[in-house]
Amino acid sequence: MIFNMWRAIFAISYADGHISSEEENYILERLNSLPFNSDQRIQITEDLKKKTDIKEFFSLIVKPSNKSVCLHLMRGLAQKDGVYSEDEKKMINSISQEMSSKLNTEDLREKIKFDVSDSKLSLIDKISNFLF
Repeated sequence: MIFNMWRAIFAISYADGHISSEEENYILERLNSLPFNSDQRIQITEDLKKKTDIKEFFSLIVKPSNKSVCLHLMRGLAQKDGVYSEDEKKMINSISQEMSSKLNTEDLREKIKFDVSDSKLSLIDKISNFLF
């Protein structure tokens, strides 16, 4: 569910104890463009008033690809204000390590074929530019 993914992403902005204006602007822009209902928007607004359990939100993300996207976007948001604090780094690294420790790399190799063509890289760049 993308709701929990975005809750985790937005929550990283409070990992250092405050939300910068750059982080807040990014959150508001994304929030206005995401297909959330009014209850979900209220929940996210409440989440942002206090430090929340990012790991709990992250654990609710089911698809590994969504978890990877979440980590990528969390790093981007954490650095949005030009400061990548130790608290932000620790949280993201901790989540990343937990995620990596649960991966069955042999199973992944069986399921995934790596085909990184220029067109796919271009698409990833376009998506990253849109999101950040």
